[in-house]
Amino acid sequence: VPSKGYSVPVEGTMIVCSSSYIRVQAATEVARMLNSLGFNITVKSMEYTEYKQALLQGNFDLYYGEVRLSPNFDLSPFFGATGTLNYGDLSDSTMMNLCSMALVNSGNTYNLYKRVCERGYITPILFKSYALYTTRGVRPQPGLDFAYIAVDNGVIEVKDDAGNVTGYRANDIAVNPETYWFDVSRNTPLPFIYDNSYVKCREITLAYTVPQGALGKAVKGLTVSFVARNPFIVWKNIPNIDPDSNFNNTTGMGLEYGSLPSRKSYGLNVNLKF
Repeated sequence: VPSKGYSVPVEGTMIVCSSSYIRVQAATEVARMLNSLGFNITVKSMEYTEYKQALLQGNFDLYYGEVRLSPNFDLSPFFGATGTLNYGDLSDSTMMNLCSMALVNSGNTYNLYKRVCERGYITPILFKSYALYTTRGVRPQPGLDFAYIAVDNGVIEVKDDAGNVTGYRANDIAVNPETYWFDVSRNTPLPFIYDNSYVKCREITLAYTVPQGALGKAVKGLTVSFVARNPFIVWKNIPNIDPDSNFNNTTGMGLEYGSLPSRKSYGLNVNLKF
């Protein structure tokens, strides 16, 4: 890369999961910008299973992905020997120490982020806030055109033979519904977050005890009852789903991910005493 002072070509493959068109588009734009500097980066999109396997085996030069950090922006999952985001063997004891120091030093992350930029282990691109993580002075004025091009919903790029974007047209590419909703569920926007307050009828029991005079001497008592469990919801804020449903009972509480509603059941009980 002559522009960066390298005497030999720098080339490689950037892998990206094909389940999200937006991520593929973003990875392609990142590769385009790198190539404009003299790199030779090829983007390879993969189905989720193949993509995950490539990450675990380290079969990539670069990878484009989306992660959700903890609220304190702990980066240790990238650099710990058993870190859940440690793909490509990024184990680094110095980085782990800097991560720990950042967490206990009132959020002072200067040294940590400085080393991240110097070593180039990861390059965070913050799409949620239209921001790019980089060193100071690279861009005097912020702008969407610097990191990627904002594209209106419902359109796709039109390119010429050289691969240059010449415009946009209506999106006519069909997407597998399972793939689409999988991607949507992992990126829940504010309009899909609800107050889950509700009032629900849990159980109704109607019982009738037969008078002793109608039973005879052999029978001490007879009660017949009708029981309905989860018969109806009186009131709720969230539309279309049962507010009781959860992804699971641990870390998925409060998330609805195709969960089944509470089961309704109706029964008849007979209590006979001799």
